[in-house]
Amino acid sequence: MRDDLKREFEKTIADRQARDDERQQAVVRQKTEAEKFKADWIDKISSVIRPALQEVADEALKPAGWQTNLIGADTATGLEVYKGNMTAPSRNRPNVSFLLPPDGKRITVHIATPGMMTSTGSLTLGEITKDRIQEEALNFFKKLAGG
Repeated sequence: MRDDLKREFEKTIADRQARDDERQQAVVRQKTEAEKFKADWIDKISSVIRPALQEVADEALKPAGWQTNLIGADTATGLEVYKGNMTAPSRNRPNVSFLLPPDGKRITVHIATPGMMTSTGSLTLGEITKDRIQEEALNFFKKLAGG
């Protein structure tokens, strides 16, 4: 084989290998970023969201005669709020919930009342504060209570 042809084959092979290596590194970076996001989200559930929702339940809803339960597991959490046999269209109790979707980039806010089930928006991890969670709970409760 001529030397110039052999060098071109070698160059093409090396270029291909470099592209394959870069793609593999990108996949690893994305996986690492997704795992970090999920870990940070799980931390937010226990350090911010559940305490904020518990405060809403204990200081506003229960004293007014509403029943409440913290719900969720792993990558989802929320608060059920109801009186009597009140249910949502899904046959679950009315609730506001915060979910990590499969793409794992933003947290979805979902509400279910007797009249509707819908996503009301999404939040970045940085937007998740006690005040913001309690505002989302209030917006849900206004819809639930018909206000």
